[in-house]
Formats: sequence, C-alpha cells, structure tokens
Amino acid sequence: MGARSFSLDLNILNSFNQHGLDDLKNAKLMNRVDSKFLLPMAQLPLLLKDLKPHCSLLNINGNLLAQYENVYYDTPEFDFYHQHHNGKLNRVKVRRRCYADHDLAFLNLKLNLINHAPKKPELKLSPTMKLSSLQPLRRSSACRNLGH
Repeated sequence: MGARSFSLDLNILNSFNQHGLDDLKNAKLMNRVDSKFLLPMAQLPLLLKDLKPHCSLLNINGNLLAQYENVYYDTPEFDFYHQHHNGKLNRVKVRRRCYADHDLAFLNLKLNLINHAPKKPELKLSPTMKLSSLQPLRRSSACRNLGH
C-alpha cells in the first residue's frame, strides 16, 4: 500500500490563547508528568479543537511551533535505557537538546532518586561545542546543522 499524502492546516493555532517567555518565570515546568500518545494525523484538527479551551500556546517572537532535536546518551550496553525500562528508581538520563530555531543547545542530566523529585540540572552549550567523548544513541539533523 502506498503512502498517503496529508496536508494539515495549522491556522487553528493562531486562535489559541498565547503566552510569552516572561509568563513562564513562575511556572513549575520541571515538576510534571508527561504522557505521550500516537495519533493519526487526520485526528489532529479535532484534538486541537477540543484542547483549545484548556490550553495556552507559547509564542516566541511570533512562532507557535518550535523545532528542536534531542540526542540521548547512554553506555555502550544501554544501561540508562535498561534501568528506565526495568523501573529502577535510582537512575540517570543524559540528553542534548538543540533548539534549531534559536541556535541554542543544552546538555541535560536528569537524576531520578528514591524519595526525591527528579532533578534536571542543565548546562548551556555553545552551538560549536563538540561532545566527542560521549556516545549518542542517534544523531539528529538539527544538531548537525548547529555544528554538533
């Protein structure tokens, strides 16, 4: 079966309530639970319509969509992945996030410790900084474009 083409009109995003970066100063974004779902693209307009009364979109310089790429780092034996998958309570995750639209990159170290909220110290990276001593699980095009 061949791939179907699908175009999506994202103009509905312009009708959402919006907030800027200054509004995030008092937000507690580091203490949250994320749930991820797969959704057929054809259902996205209906979902956005249902979410509109309950959501506000971050507007950065007129942009409501942000392009970023993550590169996760692990040991050659994938210890970090296996610890997470097996529910180990004391574990670590190392990630480099590149914001292609803003020429920014951060190295995040997420520590999940028993009886403590997850800690996520981060280090701002220069877009030209190389992390050759670490082994990425995958390379992303946006990070390559930033010189990583």
